[in-house]
Amino acid sequence: MPLKRKKPTPRERVPEPVKGFIDAMLRADLAGPKKQRHFIDRVLQRLPAEHDFEQASYSTVRDYMRRRRPSMSRGSVRPSPTGSPSAAH
Repeated sequence: MPLKRKKPTPRERVPEPVKGFIDAMLRADLAGPKKQRHFIDRVLQRLPAEHDFEQASYSTVRDYMRRRRPSMSRGSVRPSPTGSPSAAH
């Protein structure tokens, strides 16, 4: 009977320096109007231009931004159902 195969440890798809850059863009988006937020295409354009990083794929950046956006917006101010802004808890 053959031995069980070891599962390789999952590696990070987005390297640490680029994560900080994407996080900074997402934080800046919280202060601006909703229509001016960074979309995945724009992030993919800025990575090679500003950080000389061309190895990220669309799906990798999409998955990372999908995980990070909700956690960053939790601390922001959101309007309550009555229309007046209140701090989210």
